[in-house]
Amino acid sequence: MEFIPGLARWIHFVAGITWIGLLYYFNLVQIPALKDAAADGSAGGITKHVAPRALLWFRWAAVATWLAVLQCYKRILSVHLHYKLDTKVLVSVLG
Repeated sequence: MEFIPGLARWIHFVAGITWIGLLYYFNLVQIPALKDAAADGSAGGITKHVAPRALLWFRWAAVATWLAVLQCYKRILSVHLHYKLDTKVLVSVLG
């Protein structure tokens, strides 16, 4: 079970990048594209097929990011409490 902290860090890292990347996609790509597609009447494909999938990935990336960071904080807190709040040991263990 020693691999759990490292795995939690990587999940947090990758899910966070996915979450932020999709946020930029929505703000910089999809919103302007929806305006242009609505102007020429072709917004149906985007709103029916692309947006729901992107929102699904956005939501689950956010959930995975938060769950992974909670696992990381759980590890930090358990080490912190085990060594009786000695911050020098905490820094050397979590390094």
